[in-house]
Amino acid sequence: MTRPVRFAPVAAALAAVACFAVPPSAHAQFQDIDLRGAVDVALATRPEMLAAGARIDAARARRWTDLGVPGPSVSYAREGIGSDPGFTEQRVVLSQEIPMPLGVSARSRALAAGVEAAVIERELLAAQITEAVKTAYLDVLHSRATLALRGRAVELSAALLRAVRTRIEAGEAAELDLLKAQLQDAEARDLLDLAERAYHFARYGLFRSMGLPPDDQRYSVVFVDSLSFVDVPVDQESVLADLGKQPEVRLADAHARVLGHEARAARFASWPSLFVSLWPQDFGEGYRDRAFEAGLRVPITDWLGGGAGAKRADAERRAGEQERESVLLELKKDVEQRWHSYDISRRTIQRYQQSLRGKADDLVRLTREGYLLGEFDLLALLDAQRTFVASEVRYLDALRAYHLDLIRLERYAGRELERFE
Repeated sequence: MTRPVRFAPVAAALAAVACFAVPPSAHAQFQDIDLRGAVDVALATRPEMLAAGARIDAARARRWTDLGVPGPSVSYAREGIGSDPGFTEQRVVLSQEIPMPLGVSARSRALAAGVEAAVIERELLAAQITEAVKTAYLDVLHSRATLALRGRAVELSAALLRAVRTRIEAGEAAELDLLKAQLQDAEARDLLDLAERAYHFARYGLFRSMGLPPDDQRYSVVFVDSLSFVDVPVDQESVLADLGKQPEVRLADAHARVLGHEARAARFASWPSLFVSLWPQDFGEGYRDRAFEAGLRVPITDWLGGGAGAKRADAERRAGEQERESVLLELKKDVEQRWHSYDISRRTIQRYQQSLRGKADDLVRLTREGYLLGEFDLLALLDAQRTFVASEVRYLDALRAYHLDLIRLERYAGRELERFE
């Protein structure tokens, strides 16, 4: 059953002030915004997402620039300068170093895995931004509903003042009762001001999460959703079954593959590489002769160091393999905690809806009627109003906790869980 949060007329007018911004060219299509729209704007405008896309492009470019195959070199040499006919020999040399092919292959595979890791990093960043924006959007809805509730409390306090004045005029109440009612009214208005401040803070928190520039944060677009209960069953086992598909785990796998291929490349780097040079020779009668040179470049410093480069790369590979297990354990703990929090929040809301929430409202109404008839004193009416407000605050807090747990479980479930109405 869905029970939307009730808005009193005065509080609804206060809560209707909503602030949202989009790029100037897009204002026409964002006059009203919902949860999905807020996420879409964030994913399109957040600088972190743009930077992640640039890192993918850089990783793809490194597949060629960091392959480890040096380019050819061209040089010119002249010997015997000053002799007749001005030199004894001149040549143009084309040289090329050819590294070990197995090492180049391993390096190429490491760079390809690096591209995959960059793509997964952007996917993980998108999931984190989505969670942050949805949480900020939830805070806006929660603070707006709290603002409406505080407006309702002010209305109740005003009604209480009228009731006390009516009884004083009838000679049935003392001036002390009026003082208590005035203090209650002042407290309600103070809490309304605090709720309004929290609402504005929540709006600006959402703007920051969406990455909107200050000039675009305008009072023009209304948030169309409301804080309500939509029962979304989530099976714990199905969520835990997909842990291996989470971007954190896949990112750890990609990093492990990068380190594994780099370890192989480091081992082959200690092997000799071949170099070849070709050049035409001119002994004063034109470039009629050709010459050829080939040899091996031996990494003496790596040999003297006992293959330190390969040992370092292999140690990093082993550390990367263990990182995956650490990530998996941390995710399992996080899922377990989030699911149990969701289950408790869900049962709390269902209990409120089934037995408690409507009774608090009835308590205020019946107590006010009894006070006007002289059946209850002022303290009973004050206590009834406080009980009503406290009950509604607990209900709103339970709604926020429930939706927050759904937001946090979404990416583990592999489907969109959060729904507002």
